[in-house]
Amino acid sequence: MQKIQADVVSLAAREQLAAMRALQPPLAPQTAAGQLALARLLAWDGAMRADAPEPLLWHAWLRRLRLRIFADDLGDLADEMVAANERTLATLNVLRGATHARDWCDDRTTERIETCSDMAATALDEAVTELAQQSGRDVSGLRWGDAHQVRNEHRPLSNVALLRPWVELAGAVPGDTFTINVGQLSLAKDAPYATRHAASLRAVYDLAPGGGGAWNFPTGQDGHPLSDHYGDLFAAWRRVELTPMQWQSQAQESHLGLLLQLVPKRATSPP
Repeated sequence: MQKIQADVVSLAAREQLAAMRALQPPLAPQTAAGQLALARLLAWDGAMRADAPEPLLWHAWLRRLRLRIFADDLGDLADEMVAANERTLATLNVLRGATHARDWCDDRTTERIETCSDMAATALDEAVTELAQQSGRDVSGLRWGDAHQVRNEHRPLSNVALLRPWVELAGAVPGDTFTINVGQLSLAKDAPYATRHAASLRAVYDLAPGGGGAWNFPTGQDGHPLSDHYGDLFAAWRRVELTPMQWQSQAQESHLGLLLQLVPKRATSPP
């Protein structure tokens, strides 16, 4: 179960990649960087690893492709309908040729008739150029974790710009919207690949007598920023490492330094 919780392979990416491979005529980016990116993506297994360039190339490509496919048809609705939503199934249906209401891949603003292969190749060239300008790196130097960051805000101290770097728990994480180890994309204009939603609790329970289990959540055991236990679980949470559960007898045997007991107050009669 712990291995399942750490799974970062996107089956959605695999399906869309299969549709890209099947496009006719075959994809033909015009830039050398686009050609290198395509070669890496077509050989990719769909794993959204934080230390790999392919997830960032993939999502930047899809973002550009969605805009090219839908923006000319949707007009003013494009930002709301495309930029703010991954439109995964709609994009997949277009690439597979399963949409018949109109030719979505044809750019209505030009006189020629574009194919989905044309749109995808142009979108990949644009995506690679954009990433290079933003990061100053080539295709091989990109890393998903540089763009796909999780940020645990402190409320209310995150509202104070001077304190924000000291109280927020932030870092690179793998996964995306469609992986079991979820890291849903924010799609915000200033940080489209940042994490908007992730696992708030991971746990594995052993239901056998005395079995216990293991757990983790993304912050720490204490919400006070000056506490030693503020954020002490964050690094392990990012690695999907779980902490063994201990029952009271086990905790006492291990001589833990702190033991919190909640004792109900004896009811008193009303005056």
